[in-house]
Amino acid sequence: MKLSKFILIFSLLAAAYGPAMARESFQDTSGRVSGIPAVPTAGTTVPVIYDPTGGPLEGRSELTGIAYLFNFYRWVPVDIELTLEQGCWSGTLDIPDSCALVALAFQSTYTVYPDAVDNNDDQGFIYIVNHADGHPMPGSALAWAILRKSSLGCGVINYFSPGYEEISSEAAHMWLNKEFERYQQYGLQFLRPMMDIVRSN
Repeated sequence: MKLSKFILIFSLLAAAYGPAMARESFQDTSGRVSGIPAVPTAGTTVPVIYDPTGGPLEGRSELTGIAYLFNFYRWVPVDIELTLEQGCWSGTLDIPDSCALVALAFQSTYTVYPDAVDNNDDQGFIYIVNHADGHPMPGSALAWAILRKSSLGCGVINYFSPGYEEISSEAAHMWLNKEFERYQQYGLQFLRPMMDIVRSN
């Protein structure tokens, strides 16, 4: 499909499904994670400090840290090597130049179904990534939408619990519209999730 035709189709869909919607802000992450900036910058290395106190992994002698990176419209999982120091687990994370969003999770074991997971009580340890000039990276709004609306099947498998209350279709449309307004030149990169969001209404 040519990009011009894609833009026309999306414009019609946006008109039908994307009227002004209630604004939804990014949530604050838990105090159990520190070090990483609230809005990290692409292409930097950031510290990740995890304090399990009060969470589901408190008292564990071993655990695994995973960063799910939305790197130019593709999810890439990355292990975070953690060491235990004075009750906290610490490591570093290299954020790629094309990364738009980071979602952290801490698990008892590195498996698809670990016996204990800390994902900030289903709120997520989620960080929107900016370019060095302060603008959101390509994919940031889309990543937020597809991660928080897990029924689309485009996010991170098992990041949230089965009982997680996902965002509404209207909210997902709003974030998709933001993505398209900012980065319509990359529209072919997110054609499938765009169609999935439109059909979710």
